[in-house]
Amino acid sequence: MLEVLNLDSSELENALAKLKSAQHKSRLIVSTPTIIQGLMNRGFFDSDKRRSMCHLVLDKVDLSLAMDFEEELRDIATLSQGMGI
Repeated sequence: MLEVLNLDSSELENALAKLKSAQHKSRLIVSTPTIIQGLMNRGFFDSDKRRSMCHLVLDKVDLSLAMDFEEELRDIATLSQGMGI
């Protein structure tokens, strides 16, 4: 079963609550780079705490690039490659 989690909130705490309440291990996570970066900073994707994830969809990447957040996007890309997603 694939569970789609839309972490569209601008609040990191709300995104964390949604992730913690998810019922399935296979997930499609849709979120903005800001939320994903915040989750990374909180250690959500660390190998010892990693939740199983199928795919990650970044929303509003064009705006992030326009506002010069390229380094954050590169960090997320590196994370994604390391997780095999």
